[in-house]
Amino acid sequence: SIAVSTEGTGYIGAPLVRISGGTGSFNKTDLGVLELAGTTGNTFTGGFQVSDGTVLLNKTAGSDTTGGGTAVTVGDNVNAAGTALLKLGQNSQIKDTATVTVNSDGRFDLNGLTETIGAIAGTGNIETRAGTLTVRGTASTSPFSGTGLGLAMVRSIITQMGGNIDCVSVPGQGTTFTISLPCTQA
Repeated sequence: SIAVSTEGTGYIGAPLVRISGGTGSFNKTDLGVLELAGTTGNTFTGGFQVSDGTVLLNKTAGSDTTGGGTAVTVGDNVNAAGTALLKLGQNSQIKDTATVTVNSDGRFDLNGLTETIGAIAGTGNIETRAGTLTVRGTASTSPFSGTGLGLAMVRSIITQMGGNIDCVSVPGQGTTFTISLPCTQA
């Protein structure tokens, strides 16, 4: 099982938590904001998921806020777009071998900070805000940076045209974007 202990008082009077030991998973399932802060990393080894609401990762940089597992999931493909948010409050909050999946109702906000992960997948939104997301592959490291609006704008334009865009990312092999547009006769 997962043990939860408080490390002080966070903003809006919410307790800051430390999750230690066990193989269970972390899953935030309701609205509101949960801030994970402090100086000690979380040591559970199961998955880390934000199904709904916001989780602010705000522990000391490099302290494995999302635990020792390698699966981080934002959104559960059930709610409206953007209803599940994983937001950085400090650099280096996620294990650098983790696969981060941002589902259609998920948002991953770097908040202008720096994060390194093992792989990324999904159809949700990633906002960098001039931060840097580095995705490690077996052969190289690929940095992504910018405002986080480019792909969202592309998706919006393609959808308005009646098409769709799909993204598949395979660790060590790269990422493929497939754009499908309706064909009409001139």
